[in-house]
Amino acid sequence: MKRLKAIHKYLQQRYGAMWTLLLFAMLSLGLILMQLFGLSANWYAPDGDKYISWMYACNLITLLVISTQLLRLDCRRLLSQRTANILDTCGFIVILLMLIRSHLDDHVTSVDLDNVAFYAEDSMFIYLLGFLLMFCAGMIRRAAKIKEDQDLTI
Repeated sequence: MKRLKAIHKYLQQRYGAMWTLLLFAMLSLGLILMQLFGLSANWYAPDGDKYISWMYACNLITLLVISTQLLRLDCRRLLSQRTANILDTCGFIVILLMLIRSHLDDHVTSVDLDNVAFYAEDSMFIYLLGFLLMFCAGMIRRAAKIKEDQDLTI
């Protein structure tokens, strides 16, 4: 029981009032683990379905990267270079995985992805998320620099 109280105290200190961040990351990791079992069956398909599986794997890896990077955030020191680096890395990896995904959709033959509802909008919003993460990282980096220059304690 003391061990559980120690874990709860650590999580309370690290995430504080932002417990929904921890809940989202844990639920995302659980969903990724459940989806991996269904995904692995299509990896060895002889036709274009294996490319759809790899595209879906890119989506899951993107979600995994975002979830694990959110767990690395320390809500006690959000205005820091570390937070900016975490968001910058996360945005870069999201954009990179979506570029790989867009390269894979040229090889899909079993489904016409141009006629699939929300496919183009889905990738556009994920690209937007990657650029938004990088933009927020730049803002946090600039704010952290101003904080260090003026020796502010927030």
